[in-house]
Amino acid sequence: MVERIHPGTIYTFRLGGNTPPPEKLPALDRPVTQLTTDASPTTIGQGYNLFRNYCSGCHWGTGRGSGSIPDLISSSDQVFKAYEDILLNGLLAAQGMPDFGADLTGTDVENIKAYILFTANSLQEDPENHRTRLAEYQRLADMAEWE
Repeated sequence: MVERIHPGTIYTFRLGGNTPPPEKLPALDRPVTQLTTDASPTTIGQGYNLFRNYCSGCHWGTGRGSGSIPDLISSSDQVFKAYEDILLNGLLAAQGMPDFGADLTGTDVENIKAYILFTANSLQEDPENHRTRLAEYQRLADMAEWE
């Protein structure tokens, strides 16, 4: 599903060696998804809460990833279509993606996907207000949980 995630370089050293390091490969410039979501602010906030608890340890707060971890907001349409199989059925377990089938539901997966799509769009359209909007959506989700 993934052609190449991020380039990396492994350096080896020899005592007394003087060979210059190789040129660093350029980072992949993957476009941010153009998919959108019509999920409610509360659903996006719930997705953020789930993302923070299950995904952000590897994919960071916005889903950008780092190193060999995929940038979720730049995922292909094919990956977004397979979210449930990826998160609940271990479709990418061989590439190191955990199987959360015992912890998440199909609704949870849709909420996480809504958060990722909201983030992709928000960071493109209105990056200065992204965190403010997300904080409000999280507040709405937290309030809904207490009702």
